Amino acid sequence: MGEAVLQILLVLAYLAIGLIAVTFPIYAISVNYLPREKSESEKEHKKRIEKLRERITKLTSELSGGITDTEQISQITGQLERYKAELEGAELKADYLTAKGAVRKPIIRLVLALLTAGIGIYFWTVDELSWVILFGLFSSGLSVIALYNLYKTISAVEYAALRPARTVDFDIAFLEGSRTTKTKKISLGKEEGLCICAITDDDDIENLRVLASFPPELEFVKQMDYPSPDVEVSCLAHCTTVMVKEEFLPKGIWTGSCNIFRPNKVGEYHIRVGVSGQGTYEVTRELTVRVVKSKSRTRKRK
Repeated sequence: MGEAVLQILLVLAYLAIGLIAVTFPIYAISVNYLPREKSESEKEHKKRIEKLRERITKLTSELSGGITDTEQISQITGQLERYKAELEGAELKADYLTAKGAVRKPIIRLVLALLTAGIGIYFWTVDELSWVILFGLFSSGLSVIALYNLYKTISAVEYAALRPARTVDFDIAFLEGSRTTKTKKISLGKEEGLCICAITDDDDIENLRVLASFPPELEFVKQMDYPSPDVEVSCLAHCTTVMVKEEFLPKGIWTGSCNIFRPNKVGEYHIRVGVSGQGTYEVTRELTVRVVKSKSRTRKRK
């Protein structure tokens, strides 16, 4: 048994030496991704993690709420998976990419693991088997902790290198004066202005795209004189699409477009609005337009 314990101690010693050798190359790789991962403050980082957890909880409760629409279930499930993937990466602290996390902590543990393995080997030479086993356990524990530290560093590097698109939440609505609404009522045959706007408080967005699809029952008339960014309108047989382009949108600022439509049929219609930006997932929302018959004024006869 003594020979077996000695072999284990030697393996632990060689393992510690080998891991010390690879620690510095790992840090040389990780430091390349450190500036981007440290770009947000610790407060902002915690706030983002909290928002992700809230969204996961909300979507999970929606799935367990008895939804039967297959398309809706698929959409919610996809969102849930993206949120979970981002949360897992966000919880990997950027500290694992620093010299302290990627080098100092694992090397201290590996040096201690090497030292305790050496002490265990010494006790083996004086035939103190109980001390040999004790220091062997210490060396094993320190090696496992150091390995876990290196694993977290490599995981943080992988997440930074293959960083998925962020889940930025947008508020999309009709803009009416100083207020917003998700549902708008307009009169049949009457020209009405529909202003669709988007805003996010999560982050600044580059290369923003807002695409709204209007049903054929809402006939496009013209664009309104509105200080909007680059807007493209396409009138197709089955729908009218309005694309808004922004090179840069600061968080907390509304953007969108206003266009005049003429409804040709009474009913309730849904406008699908998709929003995406550089490094973000596309967010899709639905707004509702209710077309009603216009009230005609009639004079009462005496």
